[in-house]
Amino acid sequence: NSKRTKPTDAWTPVSTWTAQVINSKIIVNESNINYVKLVIPLTANLTWNGNLFNTKIELNGSNQDNYVATLVGQPYKNSSGVSFDRTVTVVQNDEQNNIIYRDSRLEVYAYQVGLVYKESFLLNYFANSQLPCYAQKKTQQGTTFKQSLKEFTK
Repeated sequence: NSKRTKPTDAWTPVSTWTAQVINSKIIVNESNINYVKLVIPLTANLTWNGNLFNTKIELNGSNQDNYVATLVGQPYKNSSGVSFDRTVTVVQNDEQNNIIYRDSRLEVYAYQVGLVYKESFLLNYFANSQLPCYAQKKTQQGTTFKQSLKEFTK
């Protein structure tokens, strides 16, 4: 993966990324961590462990990270105005109501294109019950990330 601020800037490396298909599982390696991003064939509400091939511990303290396929075969139009006829939205986690943390992640994949949208909110809230901000979902630390495909060619 690479990034740049403006279209005229040079690309700078951010992380390594590879993908492979093993036994109907699409596995993506992001900076040496394998994630099962998709399972084929996709059906609505299909659930699988995205951490099946890694030892990553999630914010909830578990290695289990259940991904759910939603909106299978649906059209999608991103914020850049790019439209796709057939997509699947994969909800990787939707923990927004916890008073200690927020782990909300999803990705949208388009047929014969690949990843077209990604968002991630990984936030730790102030958790000390002695502080006046306790249970108010005020962020102590964390990251927010949004990625959207702006253009592509076949």
